[in-house]
Amino acid sequence: MQASSSVSSALSWEQSLLVSNVVTDELRYRTKFYEKDVLILVISGQFELEIANKQHIVNAGQGIYLRSGSYLVSNHLAEDNGRFQSIEISICSWSLQHFISKHGKAVAEQYSASVPSNSSVIIFDAGGLIEQSITSICSLFKYDHPENLRLLKIEELLLLLLYSPQGGEFAAILRQSTSKNAIRLRQFMETHFMQLWSLEQYAKEFGASLTTFKEMFDSEFGMSPRAWINEKRLQYAHELLLTSNVGIVDVAFEAGFSSQSYFTQAYRRRFGITPSQARKMQ
Repeated sequence: MQASSSVSSALSWEQSLLVSNVVTDELRYRTKFYEKDVLILVISGQFELEIANKQHIVNAGQGIYLRSGSYLVSNHLAEDNGRFQSIEISICSWSLQHFISKHGKAVAEQYSASVPSNSSVIIFDAGGLIEQSITSICSLFKYDHPENLRLLKIEELLLLLLYSPQGGEFAAILRQSTSKNAIRLRQFMETHFMQLWSLEQYAKEFGASLTTFKEMFDSEFGMSPRAWINEKRLQYAHELLLTSNVGIVDVAFEAGFSSQSYFTQAYRRRFGITPSQARKMQ
């Protein structure tokens, strides 16, 4: 079941099904980069993921909301029947901006009542109305339907999340995702993270003082610029190891590491195995 493509569509929808009787090593370190905000509902099985060195577990009947720019390492665990099933709904920035412009007062109220957080991940129970809303969205793609109806269904889902127990966290994510400075910082770092610049040079190229750059970074990513850059480079190297035949030495330099030995040490600390061991998992 797949949504028909549309140039003007504000929503892309995808249903993914992974069947596995045994969780094997090659499934252990799957990586994916999300260019848009995404909501993932786990229907059966369990979804283990790691984002920014933090571990999360999403069980059947739960959902997770990830901000755009999230790089995750995941492991899908099947139930006893050997099936893992999830639904992903990707939501573009235009949809989020439209939602905030229409429901800005509610977003502000939920945000003001919440504990400040810069997390890019929300895990929520996907029962009741949220489950019905997601099921309703999926059922749309069995039939021809007006695009406005699709947008209304997404708006309904976002409202339910906003008024869920995690509504304050979701409001914080909405504010961050649609902040012009936050968007500009993410675009800048995604473009330039391979540059061998000092932090001072990164701040200068971005057009901010070093202090302001670090403060914006902590607010947007929840970690220091250097930690984010290292994580991003390791994820990039990890992807190369699993999906290409590029030599390990070349992977190290292409990912921005000054030497293979330093790369091997950093990679082992991050993933618990050496690059050579990861290459055998292809």
